[in-house]
Amino acid sequence: MHKKFTPVCVDFFKALLQELPGNQLRKDTGGQALALHFPRIKIKDFAKFSLPDNYNGDYQGYGNFSNKNGLMSLQYEYDLVSINWLSFEMTKGLRKDQKDSTETIGSITKGDLHISDLGYITPTYLSAVVEEEDFLQNRVAPQCAVLTKPTKPINWKKIDCYFKMNALAKHELDVMIYEKNKIPCKLLIEPVSDAEYCRLFKKAVEKTKSSGSVPSELLKIMLKYNIFITNVTAKVLAFEVIRKIYYLRWQIELVFKTWKSFSKIDRIKKVKKERQECQLLAKLLCNLINWELFRGCNKHVRQQDKEQGVSVLIFSKKVYKICCII
Repeated sequence: MHKKFTPVCVDFFKALLQELPGNQLRKDTGGQALALHFPRIKIKDFAKFSLPDNYNGDYQGYGNFSNKNGLMSLQYEYDLVSINWLSFEMTKGLRKDQKDSTETIGSITKGDLHISDLGYITPTYLSAVVEEEDFLQNRVAPQCAVLTKPTKPINWKKIDCYFKMNALAKHELDVMIYEKNKIPCKLLIEPVSDAEYCRLFKKAVEKTKSSGSVPSELLKIMLKYNIFITNVTAKVLAFEVIRKIYYLRWQIELVFKTWKSFSKIDRIKKVKKERQECQLLAKLLCNLINWELFRGCNKHVRQQDKEQGVSVLIFSKKVYKICCII
C-alpha cells in the first residue's frame, strides 16, 4: 500500500479535488440576489500548519513557525454566488501570499467581485482587478497609503474627531490608494463596538510586545473602525450590503477552522511526501462532500423557516463524531 502513494496518485487526488467544486457550481436561491450584480464573488484566504521535519525540503518553514520543520500553506478560494468552493492548492509555507495573488492574475475574469485577505493585497493585483473591469472590496492595512488628493495623505486624527463630534454611524470618502500605482476607490468607515475595540487592542498589544514595541497612535485610531475600500458604487450595492458581504468572508474562515478542528486536516504523520499529500487531499474531498450535506440540510431548514438555519459548527461536530464511530 505504501508503494502505491506515488506522484501519479497525488495528481489523481488533485484532479478529483478540482473536479468536485467545478461540477457543483449551482445557482442556489441564496445567491440569486448577488448574481444580479456579479457572476462570482470570490473570497480568497489561506491556512498554514506545521509539518514534520522531513518535509522541510518540499514545504520549507520560516520565522515563527519553524526554521527546521516543514510548513504548508493551503490556499483556497470560495464563491459566494454559487455557494461553493472554487479551488484548493498546497504550497510551501515560505511562499508569500502576495506572490500567489500576482501569479494568479491570469484567472481574473470580467465582472467578478474580489474579497481577499490582506496578505494577498498588492498594487499589481488590485490594478489588474480594475483593468479587467472587475470589482474589489477589502479592508485597509495600517501601512497602506490612502490619499484624499493626488499627494495628500488622509488625516486619521481628523476622521476620528469628525466621527466623535457628529456621532456618525458611517462615513464615505472618495480616495486613492498607493502613492505610485494610484487606484481610485471609495473608502467606507464605520465605528466598532467598545468590546470589539478592546479585543482588537489587546491583540495588537500582544503582537507588538513580541517585537519589543507598542501599538502606534495611528494604529490605536484605526482599530476603532472597520475600514473598507471598494470600487463598487452605491447604485450597485449600498453600504450596508457591502458590509454584510464582507462579514460573510469571516464565516468562510470559521468553516475552515471547523475543518481543522474536527477533521484534523493539520494533523500530519511522519510518512513519505506523496502519502502525506494524498491523505490531506482525501480529507479535503471528505470535507467537500460533507459541505454538500450541510448545504442540503441548511436549505431544507430555511425552506421551512427563513429565520432558522443549521449551525455549521454543530453539523460538523456531529458528522465527524459519526465518522469516528464508523
